[in-house]
Amino acid sequence: MSSSTESSPGTPISPEQLIALNDEIAALIRAGIPLELGLRELGGDSNGGLSRISSLLSERMSRGESLPEALAAEGNRFPRAYRAIVEAGLRAGRLPAALEAVSSFTWEMLDFRRKLGLAALYPLTVFTLAYGMFLLFLAEMVSRYQSAYETFRIPLTGLLQFFVTIRDSMAMWAWVLPVVILFAICWLMVALRGSGGFSAFPFVGVKHYRFAMFAELLAMQIEHSITLPEGIVLSAEATGSPAMKKSARLLADHVSQGGNMTSQPAVAGAFPPFLRWLMIDGERQGKLSHALRLAADMYRRRAINSLIWFKTLFPVLTGMFIGGGIVLLYSLGLLVPFIEMLDGLSTGDMHPLN
Repeated sequence: MSSSTESSPGTPISPEQLIALNDEIAALIRAGIPLELGLRELGGDSNGGLSRISSLLSERMSRGESLPEALAAEGNRFPRAYRAIVEAGLRAGRLPAALEAVSSFTWEMLDFRRKLGLAALYPLTVFTLAYGMFLLFLAEMVSRYQSAYETFRIPLTGLLQFFVTIRDSMAMWAWVLPVVILFAICWLMVALRGSGGFSAFPFVGVKHYRFAMFAELLAMQIEHSITLPEGIVLSAEATGSPAMKKSARLLADHVSQGGNMTSQPAVAGAFPPFLRWLMIDGERQGKLSHALRLAADMYRRRAINSLIWFKTLFPVLTGMFIGGGIVLLYSLGLLVPFIEMLDGLSTGDMHPLN
């Protein structure tokens, strides 16, 4: 079956598509409908990437492949952690519950990204409008002042001369800032769609979000019989943090060689002390999954609280700086040339008549 570049193996599935696919697979299993038939119907009823993904999975399973094999055959389209959870859910006979847990976690991740994007929208809008007003000021008001100065034969000096200079070269630089803003928007969208991109926002508690993601995924995998070393590595990979992935590999090797959580501080430097302590205590009491759930809940609340502060303070502070700067610039741009013109008229500082 041929496919477009968009549907080629290796193109990551979007969170929205993953949630829709999860819900459909869970519903099909609970209804006792063969997955290959149900996914074929989903492919016919859906649009875009989800339709192609469903059709590809249905075709592979119709050829005798299991669901984990079909997912693995799609390359990097599905995250390794997701494929591991599906396989473990099948082994434990709890695939619908595992898929619903993944969907719930993915919804939380999407909501976090949406709130972060909305928090940055207001300052960006204010800045864009202010820039447009500045260009209008240069094109209209500066020209009027220049005409008045020429009428009264007053030489251009100071701030008005600066405005006239940048107005005359406006065609060379006016497009630069819109292009920068466009690139910033594209970068923001890309950053928000990838878990690794969250590292670009250290001021909104993203590190807490990553810790919550790691703990939640690891608890989910332990509950579905995935080995601890494998679960540690897969959960860290899902966070997109290079430091956490490195520490996770060291910790997984330590556990695989017979070590326990108690003796792991030296190889788990990227994990916060509280998370390490909960993992140690949970392993000691045989309740590691429960301890990880507690850690995930705590770090999730910290991330949400940080985001609330960001949403509250960031628009206010940027509004003060951007709005205050624009008011100051407009005040100087309007009043200073006018005062200089009056001063020139009162002192007779004019060009000689021809």
